[in-house]
Formats: sequence, C-alpha cells, structure tokens
Amino acid sequence: WIDNYNGLSGIYTAFGKGMLRTMLGNKNAAADLIPVDVVVNMMISIAWYTAVINQSKNIIVYHCCVNNCPLWDELARYAIQHVHENPFENPITIPDWTFTKNKFNFFIKRTVEELLPSYILDISMRLTGRKPRFVKLSDRINKAVRIVDFFSMHQWNFSNDNSLMLQNKMNAADLNLFGFETKNMNWSDYMKNYCIGIKVYLLREDLNQMVKCQKYIQKLKYLRRAIMFLIVTLIMRFCVKSTKLRNILSLFLRFVVNLRLSVQHYTVSGYSSK
Repeated sequence: WIDNYNGLSGIYTAFGKGMLRTMLGNKNAAADLIPVDVVVNMMISIAWYTAVINQSKNIIVYHCCVNNCPLWDELARYAIQHVHENPFENPITIPDWTFTKNKFNFFIKRTVEELLPSYILDISMRLTGRKPRFVKLSDRINKAVRIVDFFSMHQWNFSNDNSLMLQNKMNAADLNLFGFETKNMNWSDYMKNYCIGIKVYLLREDLNQMVKCQKYIQKLKYLRRAIMFLIVTLIMRFCVKSTKLRNILSLFLRFVVNLRLSVQHYTVSGYSSK
C-alpha cells in the first residue's frame, strides 16, 4: 500500500482526476520504475550476503534494475485502461495521458486540456460563492511534474552483474521469500493494483461506488462529444456558406468521429486481453 503523493503516485493521481493529461517525454523511452517491495527484498538479501558470505573488504555496488522495463507510452496505455475500468471519483475531465517531446505542442495541449477546464471550473465556483482552487492546483501539479521531465525524456542502461551474482548465491527458499527478479513482471497488473491502491489508500474512496464512478466517466464522454459537435457546427455555420458543402463536411466529421471511437474501443479491448 502507499501513503503519499511522491513520484509516480502523484502523477497517477493527477492523471486519474483529469488534472494532468500531457507530459514532456519520449514515449518510446524506457520508464525505469522499480516497485518498492523489490527494492526492500534486495536490501534484505544484500544485508544477509554482506554479513554471512562476503568476506571481502571491498564495497560492492548493487543496481536494482528492471529486466523488462516498459516504455512510457506502454505504461500510459495501461494506466488509461485501468483508470477507466476503476475510475476515481469526480474527475474534472476524461482521464488521458500522453507524452510529447515538442515543447510547443506541450504548451498548447496543457493550455487547452488542463488550464482551460481549470479556469472554467474556478469561474463556476466564484459564481456559486465558493473559493476557486483548480487553477492553483493545476499550477502546483505542473511544477511537480516538471521535475520528472529530465527522466521521462531520457533513458539509461545500468549494469546489474552484482545483483545477478547475489541471486545466484541464494537458495530456492530465500528466492521465494526475498526474490527481486522482475523479468516476469506483469506491468498491466502492476498498474491496475497501483490504480486501486491510490483509490483506496490515498484518496480514501469507496470501491463499492465503482459503478457510480464509471457512469460519471460516461457522462463526461457524452458531454465532450456534445461540446465538440457544437464547436464544429458553429465553425461550419460561420465559415462555410454553401449548404451542400456543409452537409458534406458534416457527414465527413461524423465518419471521422465514429472511426476514432471504433479505434479507441479496439485499442482498449486489445490491451484488456493482454
């Protein structure tokens, strides 16, 4: 279980609440994450090896590495899948998580997808006599995520020869209890457990309300489609004077929307079956 918003926990929470939708990063770079229980197991094993077997006075450096490191894009897809299946309560927008290396694209996406909804919510809170908080919260999240930029834009290779040596010194019983091998780790299951852990232990949300949360996400999807349709309709009405051309563009846009929804459904279904 987890009890703070440090590292990936804060990013996952902000993304699940719809407050974080885009990050600077290389989606094809390795997300070099390591579960804390793997680190703890290695520390216990190192203590045993140092005290019982190792007679050398030389200091041995161990690298705790992931053998099947996921890509950032892969990690984001798993996160999107599981946060839609196990949604948090009352997100401000539909949860989505993308990476871009282009700072201008990042600025545009952050402005439209994160800041604009935050300003709209703050205005509505002012009109109803409540204290606005979403713009400040969005700025805090942005400052915290900027710390991760360097790591999400690059990747590194670490030698784990000493870690492999340590594994070879352990018997089957010790490996079963204190093993730190990550070769067969299922990252989809990990992100699912992470999602539920945040929901239960950080956000203190009731799992029995899951159906209600899923219906709320569905309402947000309908709202987004209605808003997009309204925007496109207004643009066509003001910019296109020919009635025939309007009808053709309308049919084309409907086709594009339906095609995109079909692709999204196929993508989510594909990841669900893995």
